[in-house]
Amino acid sequence: MKKSIILIMAVLLAGVAVFAHDDDKFPIQVFCPKPEMLYKQNSDFPFAFYWRKDYIDIRKFDKIVVKPMVTKFWKDNEDSKKLQAELKFMADMLNAEIVRAINAEGQRIELKITAKPDAKTMILEVAVVPLMKLEYFRRYINYRSGASYSGEYLPFGMVCMNMAAIEAVVRSGEDDSLVAQIAGICDIPEKTDPMNEAQWRAITAQIFRNWSKNFVATIKAELNRDKDGKYLSISGKIPTVAPAKEQK
Repeated sequence: MKKSIILIMAVLLAGVAVFAHDDDKFPIQVFCPKPEMLYKQNSDFPFAFYWRKDYIDIRKFDKIVVKPMVTKFWKDNEDSKKLQAELKFMADMLNAEIVRAINAEGQRIELKITAKPDAKTMILEVAVVPLMKLEYFRRYINYRSGASYSGEYLPFGMVCMNMAAIEAVVRSGEDDSLVAQIAGICDIPEKTDPMNEAQWRAITAQIFRNWSKNFVATIKAELNRDKDGKYLSISGKIPTVAPAKEQK
């Protein structure tokens, strides 16, 4: 047993040494400004990690500014121009789904889109954060399948295969104080094939749609939380949002 433990530790230390090398280092990337406050939630809660400020009058917020998706975490040494084009497409897709979800349920939850923040406004920023280097993902998908991949839509493929997390930060339009933080990977939609490159954009759109729906359902809901930080219940039903038109 001791020899096994020593062997495992040697492997782990070797891995750390390689990971720390400047050429290979991929730092743990976090968008949420205070990740230490994020609480791990139960599986029945819509988000894996969630935090909302205690004792805040969440019902006072009746407007929301939706900022463009944050893309600073992505890098591609092989084709930076193609990556930026893909991220622009992804950002537009995410923004459209968030706006659609808010417009669909805005009257019910008393929340509408605005461009000018004030004391009753929430400011939403969302980042899609890769959990591995893009070049490693290229290698991974080629190992996983006998099919030859075109190299297109790689950020979408990472979202579909749970290799990218969605993190959101909500601030007050009055003083820029932190209102809420959300983080986690998303469930892969049923009856989809994440290994099918041709489906990556459509699957990502569905993931963004579900995420937006859950965001709208929880951000102003009455949440009951236990002493360990887990939210026990959400008042009100999770809304049903009409699907977006197919992206081309």
